[in-house]
Amino acid sequence: MKAFLARLLTLPRGQKRWLMVGADLLLLPGALWAAYVLRFAEVLPDPALQVWWLFPATALLGILIFSRLGLYRTVVRFMGMRAIWLVAAGVALLAAPLLEEIVFRGLVHNALARVLGPHRRWGIILLSAVIFTLIHLGAVLPYALGSLFMLAIVLGWLYERTGSLWPPIVVHFLFNALNTIMAWQVDLEMPVPS
Repeated sequence: MKAFLARLLTLPRGQKRWLMVGADLLLLPGALWAAYVLRFAEVLPDPALQVWWLFPATALLGILIFSRLGLYRTVVRFMGMRAIWLVAAGVALLAAPLLEEIVFRGLVHNALARVLGPHRRWGIILLSAVIFTLIHLGAVLPYALGSLFMLAIVLGWLYERTGSLWPPIVVHFLFNALNTIMAWQVDLEMPVPS
């Protein structure tokens, strides 16, 4: 991971800017979608609302504003390894729990419930936990997969019990926060921010 981040830092400024623009093309509509899901408790907007144009418009307008304000130029000029770690920690703490819970509990869990039937709650919870764990292969160290599987079972149970995405999001956030703090304390490829 350090080698990958070090390589990113050595890219020419123009390539770094295009990487950020590409990320914003995906993340800005993703943030709008997440807000929609949390506000209306629906995974997909109602076609009758005719709001699909907002997703590409959000990305284009956001990129135009960021460019006009000089955000890309400023970030590239002053970004160092510490900033990259802080952004990675922010994503792990905030974006990952929100988006992963929308996908795994909101989409995968509900799709499995439709296929398997709602009376097979533990089968749905276990199968979605296996999928959640397998998606993280390569992103986490192998010895962490067991704790991820257990976390996914707890998150699925919370979702089944409450019918809301908020309890799994909060627990997922706390799990990531605890792991980030422990990683900083034992220096597992992550420097302590000062």
